[in-house]
Amino acid sequence: MTALLVVNLKVKDSEKLKEYGAQTPAIFKKFGGELVHKGKQEMLFGSGNARFDTTVVYRFASRDAVKAWYDSVEYQALLPLRDEAMDSEFAIVG
Repeated sequence: MTALLVVNLKVKDSEKLKEYGAQTPAIFKKFGGELVHKGKQEMLFGSGNARFDTTVVYRFASRDAVKAWYDSVEYQALLPLRDEAMDSEFAIVG
């Protein structure tokens, strides 16, 4: 069953985010991740989470594929850079 990875984020360092962003597409592709959406949030109801202002959504073949991507040596090596680049939260839906 298809699973979505939903990332909510707020940029802390745009240069580091560019560096992180340049390295992640190949890792997503290796695990079958496909970018579905990336953009600023617009709340229709409620106050939202003021901590984040951007949402990114990726589609994977399964929850296991999302977890394999996240736990991969390649992605884990990027965590320090990710955390310097942005405040974020990652969730699996589906």
